[in-house]
Amino acid sequence: MIRENRPHGDIYICFVPDEELGEQGARKLDLAKFPVDWAYTIDCCELGEVVWETFNAGNAKLTVKGIPAHPMSSKGVMVNPTLVVHDFLNMLDRAATPECTEGREGFIVVKGIQSNPSKAVLTMKMRDHNRKLYEEKKNLLRAAAEFLRVRHPRAGIELSDSYANIADAVTNENRRGIDCLYQALEETGVEAKTKAMRGGTDGSYLSVKGVLTPNYFTGAHNFHSNCEFLPMSSWEKSLGVTLKLMEIVARGE
Repeated sequence: MIRENRPHGDIYICFVPDEELGEQGARKLDLAKFPVDWAYTIDCCELGEVVWETFNAGNAKLTVKGIPAHPMSSKGVMVNPTLVVHDFLNMLDRAATPECTEGREGFIVVKGIQSNPSKAVLTMKMRDHNRKLYEEKKNLLRAAAEFLRVRHPRAGIELSDSYANIADAVTNENRRGIDCLYQALEETGVEAKTKAMRGGTDGSYLSVKGVLTPNYFTGAHNFHSNCEFLPMSSWEKSLGVTLKLMEIVARGE
């Protein structure tokens, strides 16, 4: 860009750790040093892929305190926290899980169970593109935990939000960031493949903080597997889109 003396506006570039770490890089970004009208993440995905819809996402942790007792004298005394966790799981919809959903269908996924005779901890994640349905999933977990506490008052649940749908942050004032991206794809001859991502990006966090941040492709495939690869021809197309974005903004279009 400098060598070819390409026209451009003010450009800020930020490198952060992979968003799989819980958007920790984006969360620690000092936005006072990133005074932009909008931004882009350039991450993952096949040639032409554009993402400005992501999940609303949250985490849940159910903790059950048990009462250990020797099996020879445990009747009416022992509370097995592992079995109490199973009672909780049996209240959830087995079909509302990642392996049974697709597209814009949300889910609750069990991430892990750690248990011993004294304590069990169940960790889960909630995901949905629709904010209302996402909140309903949180309410379902709260209600299930309250029902569980009728018999097992030593159980409790914690819920937290992680990131939100980029689409909910789009306004008439900031939509230009998305429009410029589609224009850049058109002018570089790359067919746009808009996708509602079944996941999130650093832009999912940044958009909520006031910096609309859609994502576009690097051209790679098979992410998070031992078969991941990146065709250089696709990467060069991604570079071309980046340069074209700078040109479009500099033209004031």
